[in-house]
Amino acid sequence: MPSNIDILHSFNSVCCTNKPWVVTFEHTCPGYFENKLFSVFVKRAIKYIIDNNCKKLLPISQWAYNRELQLLKKYDVSDMELKAILEKTEILYPPQEILIDEELIFKTITREINFVFIGNDIWRKGGIVAIKALANLKDKYPVRLILVSDLSIGGALKNCCITKKDIIALKKYIKNNEGWITWYSGISNKEVINILKTCHVGLLPTFGDTFGFSVLEMQAAGIPCITTNREALSEINNSDVGWILDIASLKEQDEWSFCDYDEKSYNCMENIILTKLNLILEEILINPDVIMPKVPLCIRRIKKYHSPEVYAQRLSQIYSEVDICNVI
Repeated sequence: MPSNIDILHSFNSVCCTNKPWVVTFEHTCPGYFENKLFSVFVKRAIKYIIDNNCKKLLPISQWAYNRELQLLKKYDVSDMELKAILEKTEILYPPQEILIDEELIFKTITREINFVFIGNDIWRKGGIVAIKALANLKDKYPVRLILVSDLSIGGALKNCCITKKDIIALKKYIKNNEGWITWYSGISNKEVINILKTCHVGLLPTFGDTFGFSVLEMQAAGIPCITTNREALSEINNSDVGWILDIASLKEQDEWSFCDYDEKSYNCMENIILTKLNLILEEILINPDVIMPKVPLCIRRIKKYHSPEVYAQRLSQIYSEVDICNVI
Protein backbone atom coordinates (compact mmCIF):
# COMPACT_ATOMS: atom_id res chain seq x y z
CA MET A 1 0.00 0.00 0.00
CA PRO A 2 1.41 3.48 -0.88
CA SER A 3 2.71 5.30 2.21
CA ASN A 4 1.05 8.60 1.27
CA ILE A 5 -2.49 7.30 1.89
CA ASP A 6 -4.05 9.10 4.85
CA ILE A 7 -7.32 7.21 5.13
CA LEU A 8 -8.97 4.20 3.48
CA HIS A 9 -12.66 3.98 2.62
CA SER A 10 -13.94 0.52 1.67
CA PHE A 11 -17.29 -0.87 0.58
CA ASN A 12 -18.56 -4.05 2.29
CA SER A 13 -14.99 -4.85 3.38
CA VAL A 14 -13.06 -4.82 6.63
CA CYS A 15 -9.63 -3.19 6.32
CA CYS A 16 -6.78 -5.06 8.02
CA THR A 17 -4.38 -2.14 8.26
CA ASN A 18 -2.70 0.28 10.64
CA LYS A 19 -4.12 3.15 8.56
CA PRO A 20 -7.34 4.86 9.63
CA TRP A 21 -10.28 3.50 7.69
CA VAL A 22 -13.99 3.96 7.06
CA VAL A 23 -16.42 1.39 5.68
CA THR A 24 -19.71 1.75 3.84
CA PHE A 25 -21.82 -1.41 3.82
CA GLU A 26 -25.22 -2.60 2.60
CA HIS A 27 -25.75 -5.77 4.66
CA THR A 28 -23.33 -6.42 7.54
CA CYS A 29 -19.67 -5.67 8.06
CA PRO A 30 -18.12 -8.14 7.81
CA GLY A 31 -20.43 -10.01 5.52
CA TYR A 32 -21.94 -13.04 7.18
CA PHE A 33 -22.61 -16.62 6.15
CA GLU A 34 -23.78 -19.34 8.54
CA ASN A 35 -20.93 -21.82 8.84
CA LYS A 36 -18.24 -22.62 11.42
CA LEU A 37 -15.26 -21.71 9.23
CA PHE A 38 -16.70 -18.31 8.39
CA SER A 39 -17.52 -17.67 12.05
CA VAL A 40 -13.78 -17.66 12.80
CA PHE A 41 -13.29 -14.97 10.18
CA VAL A 42 -16.19 -12.90 11.54
CA LYS A 43 -14.78 -12.93 15.07
CA ARG A 44 -11.41 -11.74 13.79
CA ALA A 45 -12.99 -9.06 11.57
CA ILE A 46 -15.05 -7.67 14.45
CA LYS A 47 -11.79 -7.04 16.34
CA TYR A 48 -10.68 -4.76 13.49
CA ILE A 49 -14.01 -2.91 13.70
CA ILE A 50 -13.61 -2.42 17.46
CA ASP A 51 -10.06 -1.14 16.99
CA ASN A 52 -9.40 2.61 17.03
CA ASN A 53 -8.17 2.49 13.42
CA CYS A 54 -11.76 1.95 12.30
CA LYS A 55 -13.08 5.50 12.35
CA LYS A 56 -16.57 5.16 10.94
CA LEU A 57 -19.11 2.52 9.97
CA LEU A 58 -21.60 3.80 7.42
CA PRO A 59 -24.55 1.46 6.82
CA ILE A 60 -26.54 2.63 3.81
CA SER A 61 -29.90 1.95 5.46
CA GLN A 62 -31.62 1.51 8.79
CA TRP A 63 -32.06 -2.15 7.86
CA ALA A 64 -28.28 -2.56 7.46
CA TYR A 65 -27.75 -0.76 10.79
CA ASN A 66 -30.15 -3.14 12.53
CA ARG A 67 -28.55 -6.12 10.83
CA GLU A 68 -25.10 -5.05 11.99
CA LEU A 69 -26.38 -4.70 15.54
CA GLN A 70 -27.78 -8.24 15.37
CA LEU A 71 -24.43 -9.56 14.14
CA LEU A 72 -22.48 -7.90 16.93
CA LYS A 73 -24.84 -9.25 19.57
CA LYS A 74 -24.70 -12.71 18.00
CA TYR A 75 -20.94 -12.72 18.57
CA ASP A 76 -21.23 -11.57 22.18
CA VAL A 77 -19.51 -8.23 21.79
CA SER A 78 -19.26 -6.67 25.26
CA ASP A 79 -21.48 -3.76 26.22
CA MET A 80 -18.50 -1.42 26.28
CA GLU A 81 -17.30 -2.56 22.85
CA LEU A 82 -20.82 -2.35 21.43
CA LYS A 83 -21.19 1.20 22.73
CA ALA A 84 -17.88 2.18 21.13
CA ILE A 85 -18.90 0.67 17.79
CA LEU A 86 -22.34 2.29 17.76
CA GLU A 87 -20.84 5.68 18.57
CA LYS A 88 -18.93 5.55 15.29
CA THR A 89 -21.81 4.08 13.28
CA GLU A 90 -23.94 6.40 11.17
CA ILE A 91 -26.59 5.71 8.55
CA LEU A 92 -25.64 7.47 5.32
CA TYR A 93 -27.93 6.87 2.37
CA PRO A 94 -26.14 6.60 -1.00
CA PRO A 95 -26.12 9.58 -3.37
CA GLN A 96 -28.17 9.72 -6.56
CA GLU A 97 -28.21 12.46 -9.17
CA ILE A 98 -31.47 13.54 -10.80
CA LEU A 99 -31.47 11.94 -14.26
CA ILE A 100 -34.08 13.97 -16.14
CA ASP A 101 -34.60 17.63 -16.95
CA GLU A 102 -37.41 19.47 -15.19
CA GLU A 103 -39.52 19.66 -18.34
CA LEU A 104 -39.47 15.87 -18.72
CA ILE A 105 -40.90 15.18 -15.28
CA PHE A 106 -44.46 15.17 -16.56
CA LYS A 107 -44.29 12.46 -19.19
CA THR A 108 -47.26 11.86 -21.43
CA ILE A 109 -48.87 8.45 -21.67
CA THR A 110 -50.34 8.10 -25.13
CA ARG A 111 -51.39 4.48 -25.51
CA GLU A 112 -48.98 1.94 -24.05
CA ILE A 113 -47.70 2.08 -20.50
CA ASN A 114 -43.98 1.35 -20.56
CA PHE A 115 -42.86 -0.76 -17.60
CA VAL A 116 -39.15 -1.16 -16.95
CA PHE A 117 -37.09 -3.72 -15.03
CA ILE A 118 -33.37 -3.09 -14.44
CA GLY A 119 -31.09 -5.69 -12.93
CA ASN A 120 -29.03 -8.81 -13.42
CA ASP A 121 -29.81 -11.83 -11.24
CA ILE A 122 -33.26 -11.62 -12.80
CA TRP A 123 -34.83 -14.51 -10.85
CA ARG A 124 -33.97 -13.13 -7.41
CA LYS A 125 -34.87 -9.55 -8.30
CA GLY A 126 -38.31 -10.56 -9.56
CA GLY A 127 -37.85 -10.01 -13.28
CA ILE A 128 -39.44 -13.37 -14.06
CA VAL A 129 -42.43 -12.50 -11.87
CA ALA A 130 -42.74 -9.19 -13.74
CA ILE A 131 -42.80 -10.99 -17.09
CA LYS A 132 -45.42 -13.47 -15.88
CA ALA A 133 -47.63 -10.75 -14.42
CA LEU A 134 -47.59 -8.59 -17.55
CA ALA A 135 -48.09 -11.67 -19.74
CA ASN A 136 -51.36 -12.21 -17.87
CA LEU A 137 -52.50 -8.70 -18.78
CA LYS A 138 -51.00 -7.94 -22.19
CA ASP A 139 -54.01 -9.16 -24.17
CA LYS A 140 -56.36 -7.02 -22.11
CA TYR A 141 -54.35 -3.80 -21.88
CA PRO A 142 -51.69 -2.04 -24.00
CA VAL A 143 -48.39 -2.70 -22.22
CA ARG A 144 -44.70 -2.82 -23.01
CA LEU A 145 -41.95 -4.26 -20.83
CA ILE A 146 -38.39 -3.00 -21.16
CA LEU A 147 -35.86 -5.43 -19.66
CA VAL A 148 -32.33 -4.24 -18.92
CA SER A 149 -30.55 -7.38 -17.73
CA ASP A 150 -28.00 -10.04 -18.57
CA LEU A 151 -30.66 -12.60 -17.52
CA SER A 152 -28.29 -14.25 -15.05
CA ILE A 153 -29.33 -16.50 -12.17
CA GLY A 154 -26.99 -15.23 -9.47
CA GLY A 155 -25.43 -17.07 -6.54
CA ALA A 156 -28.12 -16.09 -4.03
CA LEU A 157 -30.51 -18.67 -5.52
CA LYS A 158 -27.99 -21.51 -5.49
CA ASN A 159 -30.48 -23.98 -4.00
CA CYS A 160 -33.37 -22.99 -6.22
CA CYS A 161 -33.02 -25.54 -9.02
CA ILE A 162 -32.86 -22.80 -11.69
CA THR A 163 -30.53 -23.97 -14.46
CA LYS A 164 -29.01 -22.86 -17.74
CA LYS A 165 -31.99 -24.50 -19.45
CA ASP A 166 -34.22 -21.95 -17.73
CA ILE A 167 -32.11 -19.11 -19.15
CA ILE A 168 -32.32 -20.60 -22.65
CA ALA A 169 -36.10 -20.94 -22.30
CA LEU A 170 -36.36 -17.35 -21.05
CA LYS A 171 -34.40 -15.97 -24.01
CA LYS A 172 -36.61 -17.96 -26.37
CA TYR A 173 -39.74 -16.60 -24.70
CA ILE A 174 -38.46 -13.02 -24.99
CA LYS A 175 -37.68 -13.50 -28.69
CA ASN A 176 -41.14 -14.93 -29.31
CA ASN A 177 -42.73 -11.95 -27.55
CA GLU A 178 -40.81 -9.06 -29.07
CA GLY A 179 -44.15 -7.43 -29.79
CA TRP A 180 -44.39 -6.35 -26.16
CA ILE A 181 -40.96 -7.12 -24.61
CA THR A 182 -37.80 -5.18 -25.45
CA TRP A 183 -34.59 -6.63 -24.03
CA TYR A 184 -31.27 -4.82 -23.56
CA SER A 185 -28.05 -6.38 -22.26
CA GLY A 186 -24.55 -4.97 -21.84
CA ILE A 187 -25.50 -1.37 -22.58
CA SER A 188 -23.86 1.76 -21.16
CA ASN A 189 -25.22 3.77 -18.26
CA LYS A 190 -25.93 6.63 -20.65
CA GLU A 191 -28.07 4.31 -22.77
CA VAL A 192 -29.92 3.14 -19.65
CA ILE A 193 -30.72 6.75 -18.74
CA ASN A 194 -32.05 7.42 -22.24
CA ILE A 195 -34.29 4.35 -21.95
CA LEU A 196 -35.59 5.50 -18.56
CA LYS A 197 -36.73 8.78 -20.08
CA THR A 198 -39.31 6.82 -22.11
CA CYS A 199 -40.66 4.70 -19.24
CA HIS A 200 -43.58 5.22 -16.88
CA VAL A 201 -43.46 2.57 -14.11
CA GLY A 202 -40.47 0.72 -12.64
CA LEU A 203 -40.51 -2.87 -11.41
CA LEU A 204 -38.49 -4.53 -8.66
CA PRO A 205 -40.75 -7.25 -7.22
CA THR A 206 -37.68 -8.76 -5.60
CA PHE A 207 -37.45 -11.87 -3.42
CA GLY A 208 -34.62 -10.23 -1.48
CA ASP A 209 -32.44 -7.17 -2.03
CA THR A 210 -30.09 -5.54 0.44
CA PHE A 211 -30.96 -2.10 -0.91
CA GLY A 212 -32.41 -1.68 -4.40
CA PHE A 213 -30.13 0.76 -6.21
CA SER A 214 -32.14 0.45 -9.43
CA VAL A 215 -35.11 1.97 -7.59
CA LEU A 216 -33.04 5.09 -6.89
CA GLU A 217 -32.14 5.36 -10.57
CA MET A 218 -35.74 4.97 -11.64
CA GLN A 219 -37.04 7.46 -9.08
CA ALA A 220 -34.33 9.90 -10.18
CA ALA A 221 -35.72 9.58 -13.70
CA GLY A 222 -39.23 10.37 -12.47
CA ILE A 223 -40.41 6.76 -12.56
CA PRO A 224 -42.61 5.50 -9.70
CA CYS A 225 -41.78 1.91 -8.81
CA ILE A 226 -43.59 -1.24 -7.76
CA THR A 227 -41.42 -3.09 -5.25
CA THR A 228 -41.66 -5.58 -2.45
CA ASN A 229 -40.79 -4.33 1.03
CA ARG A 230 -38.01 -6.80 1.81
CA GLU A 231 -34.85 -5.62 3.58
CA ALA A 232 -34.26 -1.85 3.04
CA LEU A 233 -36.79 -1.33 0.26
CA SER A 234 -39.43 0.06 2.59
CA GLU A 235 -36.98 2.90 3.33
CA ILE A 236 -36.73 4.01 -0.29
CA ASN A 237 -40.20 3.20 -1.62
CA ASN A 238 -43.69 3.77 -0.24
CA SER A 239 -47.27 4.27 -1.39
CA ASP A 240 -46.72 8.02 -1.90
CA VAL A 241 -43.92 7.67 -4.44
CA GLY A 242 -44.77 4.19 -5.76
CA TRP A 243 -46.53 0.94 -4.87
CA ILE A 244 -45.64 -1.69 -2.26
CA LEU A 245 -46.06 -5.46 -2.43
CA ASP A 246 -46.22 -6.35 1.26
CA ILE A 247 -44.22 -9.52 1.88
CA ALA A 248 -42.14 -8.26 4.82
CA SER A 249 -43.96 -10.54 7.25
CA LEU A 250 -42.91 -13.64 5.31
CA LYS A 251 -39.66 -14.51 7.09
CA GLU A 252 -37.22 -17.12 5.88
CA GLN A 253 -36.63 -20.09 8.17
CA ASP A 254 -33.07 -19.05 8.95
CA GLU A 255 -32.89 -15.41 10.02
CA TRP A 256 -29.34 -15.16 8.63
CA SER A 257 -30.01 -16.65 5.21
CA PHE A 258 -30.34 -14.14 2.40
CA CYS A 259 -32.68 -15.16 -0.37
CA ASP A 260 -31.57 -18.78 0.00
CA TYR A 261 -34.70 -20.48 -1.34
CA ASP A 262 -35.16 -24.09 -2.25
CA GLU A 263 -37.49 -24.88 -5.15
CA LYS A 264 -40.60 -25.27 -2.99
CA SER A 265 -40.14 -22.05 -1.01
CA TYR A 266 -39.19 -20.12 -4.16
CA ASN A 267 -42.36 -21.23 -5.95
CA CYS A 268 -44.45 -20.36 -2.89
CA MET A 269 -42.95 -16.87 -2.66
CA GLU A 270 -43.30 -16.37 -6.42
CA ASN A 271 -47.03 -17.15 -6.25
CA ILE A 272 -47.54 -14.67 -3.41
CA ILE A 273 -45.63 -11.88 -5.17
CA LEU A 274 -47.32 -12.63 -8.50
CA THR A 275 -50.81 -12.41 -6.99
CA LYS A 276 -50.06 -9.06 -5.34
CA LEU A 277 -48.32 -7.71 -8.45
CA ASN A 278 -51.21 -8.67 -10.74
CA LEU A 279 -53.60 -6.63 -8.59
CA ILE A 280 -51.46 -3.48 -8.60
CA LEU A 281 -50.65 -3.71 -12.30
CA GLU A 282 -54.32 -3.99 -13.20
CA GLU A 283 -55.16 -1.00 -10.99
CA ILE A 284 -52.56 1.05 -12.88
CA LEU A 285 -53.65 -0.18 -16.30
CA ILE A 286 -57.32 0.56 -15.57
CA ASN A 287 -56.47 4.06 -14.38
CA PRO A 288 -53.08 5.32 -15.70
CA ASP A 289 -53.80 8.73 -14.15
CA VAL A 290 -52.53 7.34 -10.82
CA ILE A 291 -48.98 7.42 -12.19
CA MET A 292 -48.40 11.13 -12.75
CA PRO A 293 -48.99 12.47 -9.20
CA LYS A 294 -46.21 10.18 -7.96
CA VAL A 295 -43.64 11.43 -10.48
CA PRO A 296 -42.69 14.77 -8.85
CA LEU A 297 -42.76 13.08 -5.44
CA CYS A 298 -40.09 10.63 -6.68
CA ILE A 299 -37.86 13.51 -7.71
CA ARG A 300 -38.48 15.31 -4.42
CA ARG A 301 -37.61 12.17 -2.45
CA ILE A 302 -34.30 11.71 -4.25
CA LYS A 303 -33.35 15.35 -3.71
CA LYS A 304 -34.19 15.14 0.00
CA TYR A 305 -32.54 11.86 0.94
CA HIS A 306 -29.89 11.20 -1.73
CA SER A 307 -28.35 14.57 -2.57
CA PRO A 308 -24.80 14.03 -3.93
CA GLU A 309 -23.79 17.42 -2.53
CA VAL A 310 -24.96 16.64 1.01
CA TYR A 311 -23.36 13.19 0.79
CA ALA A 312 -20.01 14.63 -0.33
CA GLN A 313 -20.09 17.25 2.42
CA ARG A 314 -20.69 14.63 5.10
CA LEU A 315 -17.88 12.41 3.82
CA SER A 316 -15.55 15.39 3.76
CA GLN A 317 -16.45 16.11 7.39
CA ILE A 318 -15.82 12.50 8.37
CA TYR A 319 -12.43 12.44 6.67
CA SER A 320 -11.39 15.78 8.17
CA GLU A 321 -12.24 14.57 11.69
CA VAL A 322 -9.70 11.74 11.49
CA ASP A 323 -6.64 12.45 13.64
CA ILE A 324 -4.01 10.75 11.51
CA CYS A 325 -1.13 11.42 13.91
CA ASN A 326 -2.79 9.49 16.73
CA VAL A 327 -3.46 6.43 14.60
CA ILE A 328 -0.37 5.55 12.62
